[in-house]
Parts: sequence; structure tokens; C-alpha cells
Amino acid sequence: MGVVIVEEGHRERLYTLDEIDNVVLPQIGRVSFLLEDVILLMLYADPALPIKGKMRVLFQVYLALSEVFADSDTEPVRFVQRKSGPYSEDVLRTIDNLLFTGNVAVEGDSVYSCLLSITPKGRARIAGKFDALPAAMRERLAQKRREWNALTVAGLSKYADANGPALPA
Repeated sequence: MGVVIVEEGHRERLYTLDEIDNVVLPQIGRVSFLLEDVILLMLYADPALPIKGKMRVLFQVYLALSEVFADSDTEPVRFVQRKSGPYSEDVLRTIDNLLFTGNVAVEGDSVYSCLLSITPKGRARIAGKFDALPAAMRERLAQKRREWNALTVAGLSKYADANGPALPA
């Protein structure tokens, strides 16, 4: 499995995920963490703690980017404010890609009660990046995940309003 990247001269090449990590990204050199890395790192920080529901996933990725990865060089992610809270097509598309490549799994079919968890393949993929994080960042990520998971969606909304950056409508 891989993704198609259009190269110079309009040629297309299918890169595997390993090739993207080892060949393409070092050439680009723009970011330390892709959105998929952030999602996998969040789930890896406490693999026994899945994220329940699409709304919580969006809130937790938004909060991770603004609270844990704020000083890191991460891929830009566009969020907009919706009535229900922060919303990002980028996050949803990335989760679909992680599902397709077998790095995350979803149990259940309800948007509100499905459980998003990391698979053994996802753990193997992100373990090196997690271990390379400073210890304080690893601990903060795990602690924040536990805090956020304990909140209701309404609680996450209030928390995000109080602690996250302002979002465009």
C-alpha cells in the first residue's frame, strides 16, 4: 500500500509508507511530525485507551496540536469552528488513510460510540518516533490523553474553548 505523489514532469510514482518516511520526507525537510504521526503518537501514548467517537477524536487531535505539539514542527492542519466544536477534514481524511493502511482500527459503527485504537502495525510504525520524543513530552501526551478521555464531549468543548486557539467559523 502507498500513496501516489506527482513528480516533476507529471510522472506518477507509488511510494510505500516506509519510502515516504525514509526517502520523500527527508528531501522535503519541512516538518518533524505529520498529522498521521500526531494521531498515532496520541494513541501510542496509552494504547489501552482508545478514543470513543468522532467528536472526541477531533477535539483530542485539536488539543494535542495546540497543547502538546505547539512548539513542534508539525504539518499544518486546518480546523474550523462548528457548532459542535473544532472540525477538520484533514483529520478525518488522515484517519481514513490510517484505517486503510491498517495502522488504526475502529470498533463499532456509530459515529458517536465507535472506538479508535492503534493496531500492532501502527505501534510498530510509530514506536521509534515516540521513543525519540523527550521524556517530558511523552509523559505530557499520556497525561493529557487520560484527562481528555475522562471528559464528556460537552466537557471537551468547554475545555477546548478555554485552552485552545480561536478558530475561524
